[in-house]
Amino acid sequence: MPWAHGCDAFELVARDLDATASQVRLLLEAAALLEHEHGLKPPKRLRDWRKPGQMEVNEFLRSVARDLKEELIEALALRWQELRPIQLVWEELALEFGGADPVDPQFREKLAAASGQIASLAGEFGATGRLAGPDDSLVSEARKVADDAFERLEPLL
Repeated sequence: MPWAHGCDAFELVARDLDATASQVRLLLEAAALLEHEHGLKPPKRLRDWRKPGQMEVNEFLRSVARDLKEELIEALALRWQELRPIQLVWEELALEFGGADPVDPQFREKLAAASGQIASLAGEFGATGRLAGPDDSLVSEARKVADDAFERLEPLL
């Protein structure tokens, strides 16, 4: 979970997702270039590129891009499920502190950037419906991490 590793994990999540999205875009761009230069039409249906048999290069590129896009969408949904509980727990903590934000602004900015990147990529790749609310168990886990931190601080107060 990102909260176990600090705010740099938020940047790494966004960077990793963006790299995968760039690979999908690159494969689709290469396929489109081949189609344009050789007068090929985009295939109506993509076959599984792993199965034996002849396949045009543009179809191969689009098939690989499709698989990578599906993996990206799964990763977007998973990362969203991991980041949302953190945001929710931070909101709960602010309420406990009478509206004061107990979160380091640097952490909040990095989480907001990562969440924004996920939402943007989900929009670009038609996956906004996959960004569902967080699983209750993940929210509970995030709460436990926060509670444990406060328990360790209590003797120092």
